[in-house]
Amino acid sequence: MVAHYPFPKMNIEKIATLLCSNRRLLQVLGELSPRAKAEIKDKLLQHAGLHLAELDREMAEMKEQLLEACQNGYESLAAVSIEHLCMPAREALDDGSFFDRYGILAYTNQFGGFLYFGSPETHMVRHDLPKSVADLKQWATQREYVWVKIDVDALTVEGLSTYKTVEVLAVAA
Repeated sequence: MVAHYPFPKMNIEKIATLLCSNRRLLQVLGELSPRAKAEIKDKLLQHAGLHLAELDREMAEMKEQLLEACQNGYESLAAVSIEHLCMPAREALDDGSFFDRYGILAYTNQFGGFLYFGSPETHMVRHDLPKSVADLKQWATQREYVWVKIDVDALTVEGLSTYKTVEVLAVAA
């Protein structure tokens, strides 16, 4: 049985941002003087047909639906550039040996792949991970991302190290 997802056309992050922005608007309005608040409420009602009390109630319902949807079989995912993996990790992802080498579930595709940082019971993470993999794992875990999509077209993440496509080794003269 597939869980019903109440927000089929929007990104969950965008919905959460919108809810937070609207909640902040209502908080600011709540801090105004009664006269200013009444004037703004009247203008919003006249020009936009917007009832603030109704908006507040609808936002609370949407937030509840969003939280419920996220808990019903949905797992968080972030997309990051393949540049965040060092060459040995990229090669392991490409040749299907990522789990054997690092103990992290990985599914490869033609653009990179998916790494699973969810439940520790499902993988056996090695203690000798390359720095790029350890940093990515820590980054994902801190943000509670279950999956990380590694993609050649994804953006780099500020704060995560990047590794050039071809790492040049220093040659002793």
